[in-house]
Amino acid sequence: MTACNIVSAGYASYTKCMNGVIEIPLSKTKITLYFIGALMFVLLGIVFSYEPSTFISFRYPSPTLIRLAGIASLMFFGVCLLFITRKLVDSKIGLRISDAGIWVNSNNFEIGLIEWDDITGFRTVKISYTKLIIVKTRKPAKYIDRTTNVLAKRTMRSNHRTLGSPLTIMARSLSIDSDELEQLLLQQLEKRRATTGGKNP
Repeated sequence: MTACNIVSAGYASYTKCMNGVIEIPLSKTKITLYFIGALMFVLLGIVFSYEPSTFISFRYPSPTLIRLAGIASLMFFGVCLLFITRKLVDSKIGLRISDAGIWVNSNNFEIGLIEWDDITGFRTVKISYTKLIIVKTRKPAKYIDRTTNVLAKRTMRSNHRTLGSPLTIMARSLSIDSDELEQLLLQQLEKRRATTGGKNP
């Protein structure tokens, strides 16, 4: 059995084994907070939809506008609530780093294994209030084509067009923050490049 240690630093808490495998669990605390937030907006959307006249004010004098806002909130956060609930009951590890590559299960859709040979680098972008780690890859079509989930495939294609890569990692559901995760991934990539003479692993 491989010996493993729990590493705690900053906001990070993960398992590091002697064989080089790093496992970062899903943060049930973070996910629970997102669940509560989404549920509140869903309930607010229901109230706005069924009792718009209650919220009429000088700023929002139209009950129709309030009802539409409620329906929009109900639809958007209702979908969010479904994805969050799936993560809340998910027993799989959130992210695993090994010699094979990076296995990602922190996003709304499970990406699976991203091989080191296909990775050229990482960068972080901020969209609204969410930080995304972009996994730069030389084989974007490989990961888009292997995805069987229709919605996931569309999301990856959209990411490829707008972000330059179909592969992203969200740290918001992991027991590590985005900056710490990016540094860890960069260190692991450089470590593997060092063993291949500075070339991509």
